[in-house]
Amino acid sequence: MLASPHFTIAELIHTAHRDLDNTPGPEVVKRLVVLAHDVLEPLRAEFGPLYVSSGYRSPEVNAAVRGSPRSAHLHGCAADVIPLREGVSPAIMVAWLRSSPIVFDQAIDEQGRGAPWLHVGMAPPWLREPRRECLRMRDGVFKLLSSEV
Repeated sequence: MLASPHFTIAELIHTAHRDLDNTPGPEVVKRLVVLAHDVLEPLRAEFGPLYVSSGYRSPEVNAAVRGSPRSAHLHGCAADVIPLREGVSPAIMVAWLRSSPIVFDQAIDEQGRGAPWLHVGMAPPWLREPRRECLRMRDGVFKLLSSEV
């Protein structure tokens, strides 16, 4: 099932933890469609193909990857993506998002195990207005780059 022209629900719920159920409910699927259409598609249009390394996470999957208990991934409101185009980095994508009209809650240039990635999330609509917060994370330490709230 397509979430948008270039992203499927299957890739937005894929997990390496195949032994854990990561099936989203209908409300989560609706939010994944909005995330794909309103956030991921504009990023892809600007920077080319993106590999989704993490999208929706069930509570069990989130615990297995040591995600935050308040993670937007739990609600289908976030994705971690790796740009596939040569010369594009998560830092470049965060800088572009800062000046874009895209409505997002957080954009985080993350470096951990493996390739660097961009965490981009929408605010869960029942929780707060989007903060447009831009951060960098290295070795588990977050640095705020900007926030519009």
